[in-house]
Amino acid sequence: MREGGLLSTRERVRENGTHLKKCGMILITALFGFVILAAAGQFGRTAQAVINLPAMVLLAVAANVDMQRNVIPDWVTLPGLAWALLASAFLGGPRLSDAVLGMALCGGVLLTLAIISRGSIGGGDVKLMAMIGALLGWRWGFGVLAVAQISAALLTLGLFLAGQKGRKDALPFGPFLAGFGLLAMFGKPMQ
Repeated sequence: MREGGLLSTRERVRENGTHLKKCGMILITALFGFVILAAAGQFGRTAQAVINLPAMVLLAVAANVDMQRNVIPDWVTLPGLAWALLASAFLGGPRLSDAVLGMALCGGVLLTLAIISRGSIGGGDVKLMAMIGALLGWRWGFGVLAVAQISAALLTLGLFLAGQKGRKDALPFGPFLAGFGLLAMFGKPMQ
């Protein structure tokens, strides 16, 4: 802090960013919890509940960890990916071929974007997208990716124009992927 209590623009952006991060985490936790509870009520005691609810919880964890640490760890994405493939093979999720294709195509597209962006998109985001592709299949997975990209871009632009984020300030992408993946799992009919 400068003398006289005046904050520089960079210090104000940093303080506002910390406040926004805390508010965002509370909002995301509440929204994810609401959607998961609504899904549990809608699915009831069905195969859809057994398949989707554990994956939905992992998506919520991924979003929260990414908001807190700006990283999505393997201990969230790799079990989720394994669960998606096992559910497809044995429990009646998307056909195993659709799950593998969704994992490869959705994860591959985001990996390509990560390489092009030179680190703006991390490996955790890529693995999370592969998990979502495996859970939903490639068609729904691409829909999640498109809506997440557009939403993240619009929020980033809004925060920049409002002076809440600087040009080089990062915005975690995992909550967008996880949030729209969660909504797609809630709304997608079982195959």
